[in-house]
Amino acid sequence: MPGSCAGAMTGTWVVGFLFLAAVVVGLVLLARALVGGRASRPDSLRPSGDALRILEERYARGEIDEREFKERRRILEEGSA
Repeated sequence: MPGSCAGAMTGTWVVGFLFLAAVVVGLVLLARALVGGRASRPDSLRPSGDALRILEERYARGEIDEREFKERRRILEEGSA
């Protein structure tokens, strides 16, 4: 029965290929979670200690005026007290 071995070998290759594909997909997802997760975090989820630094940077770049800077800084300082 020379033909019966061919079916078993084909099944082995398919299972091996599926296992390898699952490992590659798992590694890609792990890498994205470790690297991309931190970089893509929105400002609203950052720790509150960064809020004043971000506010100061926006003021320095001219994105907000002095009145808005002082008002937002007051709100941040009241919230942390």
